[in-house]
Amino acid sequence: MLAALILAAGESKRMGTPKALLQHEGHTFLERLLDAARHPKIGITRVVLGCHSERVLAKVQLEPATVVLNPEWKKGQLSSIQAVLKALPSGDTEGVILFLVDGKQGLVAAATSPQEFDAFMRTEMGNFERVIKTLKLKMN
Repeated sequence: MLAALILAAGESKRMGTPKALLQHEGHTFLERLLDAARHPKIGITRVVLGCHSERVLAKVQLEPATVVLNPEWKKGQLSSIQAVLKALPSGDTEGVILFLVDGKQGLVAAATSPQEFDAFMRTEMGNFERVIKTLKLKMN
């Protein structure tokens, strides 16, 4: 199974409000990304929160097991990636898909249908089994 990792820990300093809570057609960007992550090939979803975690949790219903808190969010996105990778169950994940909570990706997620995701998964880039096998061969 794939893991959907949604990075939403940043300060959004220039925006003035958490990007995760920006609205598009009645839903937050985070809600749109969570919808995009509901796919049969995705078995695990994790949302990394940091700076505005209390505000995000007050507005978006998240299962406690889904949330990964990154106390080192000031160090940037890499710290969020490290935090969420450590929080994944060992042995259950074949690959990950990173979702960044920003304007562009929130809108892309809003426009991506399950059929479009399926079409992507059938492409060379979306063929995670082949990508994983290739990586294993190159590492050996």
